[in-house]
This record gives sequence, structure tokens and C-alpha cells, in this order.
Amino acid sequence: VCSRPRRVGRRRRRRRRRAGGAMAKEACQGVLKDLAKCIAESKCIQEDKLSIQDCMAKAGECDGLRYTYAECKRGQVNMRSRIQGAKGY
Repeated sequence: VCSRPRRVGRRRRRRRRRAGGAMAKEACQGVLKDLAKCIAESKCIQEDKLSIQDCMAKAGECDGLRYTYAECKRGQVNMRSRIQGAKGY
């Protein structure tokens, strides 16, 4: 007979961490900051004075970062890449 009382209905929550130690929510933040900086400094925003949505719709200088950010977010959903770790940053 066990002397320790049994816990009923209580579970401990554990925070899931990526391979690098960063939380999954924060995994793509570096790429997102670089993408935002690229868009803010782009010709589309500076000279043409278009909105961010219009600049994102056009093919431009920030396409590589946009693709990297999309792959990073997609990797958070994909169980295989969650186990192997995020690519890129």
C-alpha cells in the first residue's frame, strides 16, 4: 500500500521547447523581424508609398525572407520537423 496520496484530476503542464531551447512560439521571431525590417526599408514602402499588403503581393526584394518565414511557420505544424528542429535561423 502506498503512503503517498494520489493526485486526481491534476496534471502538470510542461512547456515544449525546441532543440535550441527557444519556445515554439518564438522560433520564427528572428526571421519575422528581418522580414519586417526588409519591408520597411523596401522601395515599395519608401518611394511608392504603398501599403504593406500591396507590397507583399508584389514580387520584390523580400521574397527570400518571406519564403523562409513561411517555411519556419509550416515547420511548427509538421511533426517531423518539430522533432528534427527548425531549419534556418
